[in-house]
Amino acid sequence: MTQQQNEKQKTQLMDAEFIEKGLWAGIREALIRHKKLGQSVATVVDGKAVLIPADQIVIPDEDETK
Repeated sequence: MTQQQNEKQKTQLMDAEFIEKGLWAGIREALIRHKKLGQSVATVVDGKAVLIPADQIVIPDEDETK
């Protein structure tokens, strides 16, 4: 890895927006995978754990995930 690539990585790791985009992309991919496999997902609603069946999982658009 070059010095320039190393510095770019360090900058990205310190960039909250970059990190948030990566997290939302991962969540979106997990939701897509669970829906395709027919697996439910767990979430918290009003402080209570809730299971969402695969057929009720809503996949956010990529632009909705920031």
